[in-house]
Amino acid sequence: MQTRKEASSGKKFEVIPPDFCALTEKTILETFAALLRNHSVKISGRIYPEEIVVRLSIFEGDSIRPENISVSLDHDMEKENAMEQIHLGIDVIASALQESMGEEDMEKPLDWHAFEVEGQDVFIMFDRIHDDLEKQADELLGDSEENIDEEEIGADFFNQKNTKH
Repeated sequence: MQTRKEASSGKKFEVIPPDFCALTEKTILETFAALLRNHSVKISGRIYPEEIVVRLSIFEGDSIRPENISVSLDHDMEKENAMEQIHLGIDVIASALQESMGEEDMEKPLDWHAFEVEGQDVFIMFDRIHDDLEKQADELLGDSEENIDEEEIGADFFNQKNTKH
């Protein structure tokens, strides 16, 4: 799941509680039954110290390639308002879902796009990344954000590893 804030990338996070996600998935399927027939949905999210990211993944039929709607909101751990922020994120996702499923020509930003809701900046992004498959591939290949040495990768890419002649 892509974070908006660079400060959140690589930091520890809490996942949005699975029981909340399951209830939200059920509610979305019931609310948007006409739009989502022959679709399955998955809600996921992460709570970082400075950011909350909520994602709806929509799978059509047996497809493994989802249509994702992600929302990012600023978060302050001291305010203890994570659930309010998550609910706002879900509301924004529901609005975007209704608009995007009804119109094929709707502009779907592929990077974080800001707008204001209830007096606060909210950021939205669309993508088609399957988070579970990405995670499995990373585990299989032994790739994880903690194990990557960008300097070594760059040097290896340009065949410039420290080798003695």
